[in-house]
Amino acid sequence: MWLGGLTVACFSFILTEVCDWECNYCQFPLLNSPNELTTEKIIKHTPYIKEIISKTENPYVEMQGGEIGLIGSNMLALFLEELDQQIIVSTNGLFMERGYHLNERIRPYLREIMWHVCDKPGDYKLEVDYNDDDLFINKGIVHDDISNIVTFIRRNPHITFNYIELECDIRHKRSHHVEDYRRLYDHIVELSNVSNNALQIVKRRIDNPDSISDRCRKYHSVVSINLASETICLCQRVTDINVPLTRDNLIGRLKEFPNKFFEQRDSMGCASCIRLCCGKYEFDARETLKIRRLDFNES
Repeated sequence: MWLGGLTVACFSFILTEVCDWECNYCQFPLLNSPNELTTEKIIKHTPYIKEIISKTENPYVEMQGGEIGLIGSNMLALFLEELDQQIIVSTNGLFMERGYHLNERIRPYLREIMWHVCDKPGDYKLEVDYNDDDLFINKGIVHDDISNIVTFIRRNPHITFNYIELECDIRHKRSHHVEDYRRLYDHIVELSNVSNNALQIVKRRIDNPDSISDRCRKYHSVVSINLASETICLCQRVTDINVPLTRDNLIGRLKEFPNKFFEQRDSMGCASCIRLCCGKYEFDARETLKIRRLDFNES
């Protein structure tokens, strides 16, 4: 196989760097000049990306932002029609609020919607609970503050949360450790609207810290295709490593799949990852937010 034996890969499409929220764990609100999707970018890149994806077996394809709901429905439909793949959507809810999941041009390509509730936890109340008999809407909360997560869950008993993730707060340079997950678990274990799956996710962070390293490796193996900025970078756009999105560069990234872990720099110059689920971090002094994972048990 011309991809060096690759049979499985996760393709993560960043279609916009613009969002209507400003989550502390997200890098895009820190950008001075966020990029957006255009027809020209779709026409230029999608044909060879589609060809490359077709060379893998059971590809995991997701699209995220920024916020996908801010992309015009016709533009989003054009991208999905050209890519012609079943895809997982990551959204803060605006995607459903605008009815994109019901759009006749968009819906045929939807495999799952991951509804990340973020940015507005605490006493914020959700007025709706999106449900769909024919489409899995995976509801979860992603945030950097435990007390806000717990308050938010209690405030919204009509929502059953299927996953809960603690993220590092890159703005205020705070990270989470096993003790934080233990405290979170103690607060949510008796809440009726937290699913067993969500509890197990948190429990694994407590009982098996080594699995965190495994997850980090898997995440670092994701091929991030930033169609908005026309770059390939696992650290996305806040580092000084921005590889131009081309057919040859995408194949080069895939040939290294899974990519080398954090202590090593790969052939494209990338040695950091902005989106780790747990562990200890140190932040670059220049505040470009490049993150290097330290030993998990290091004091």
